[in-house]
Amino acid sequence: KIGIEYDGIYWHSEKFRKDKWYHLAKTKECKNKNIRLIHIFEDEYTDKKEIVLHKLKHIFKKDENIKKIGARKCIIKEIDCKTSKEFMNKYHIQGFAKSSIYLGCFYKDLMIASMTFKKRSENKWELNRFSSDFNYLVQGGGGKMLKYFIKHYLPKEIISFGDLRWVDKDSNIYNELNFKLDKILPPDYSYIKDSGFKRIHKFNLRKSKINKKYGLPLTMTENEMTSALHFYKIWNCGLIRYKWEDINEEINN
Repeated sequence: KIGIEYDGIYWHSEKFRKDKWYHLAKTKECKNKNIRLIHIFEDEYTDKKEIVLHKLKHIFKKDENIKKIGARKCIIKEIDCKTSKEFMNKYHIQGFAKSSIYLGCFYKDLMIASMTFKKRSENKWELNRFSSDFNYLVQGGGGKMLKYFIKHYLPKEIISFGDLRWVDKDSNIYNELNFKLDKILPPDYSYIKDSGFKRIHKFNLRKSKINKKYGLPLTMTENEMTSALHFYKIWNCGLIRYKWEDINEEINN
């Protein structure tokens, strides 16, 4: 009841597939038949093969041999940006993300999990990264780090995003952490260069950046610019936005 699709970057781009709903539609069709479909983009596998394989082992419940450590045996400490960057680039499929607060979960002197938060506005935050060392199964580590953050920073609201290519919306870490499903966001895109094999974040191909780098006039649209330069969009399945809210705050209101 689990399917895996390996999405080649070139052949799954808009050069060949014009429908932005293509991957999501296939995911929904599988869901209708009680099959969970996982999409793996080519550059994820070539660049972060070990992470991909460990994620799949966890999904298939084939990680029983991993050393299990209870969160009660761990301590939570704040870490610096450099330490977080090294850890996330090694263990998170999306790598490091600049944040406001970096937390580490330590077993003895070894950091085996990390969670980071980015401040959005007063008392409103985003949980933008959570990952663990795939050599350990940290039982309750996510909950302990979240509890530490709530106690020390008193957030009224925390949002976070799950990738529908990987996350089963009916069973995931957000459910365990008492986040509620807030909204399902439509597919979004990255770019590939013609015959390229790595996705390029759309932020790097904004009109202003294309104008500065390639000299194309700002009178052109983004689509016109990228088309002229032979960049093609590749669409994901969308994101699930989750939200945690302070219950006491809701009661007071």
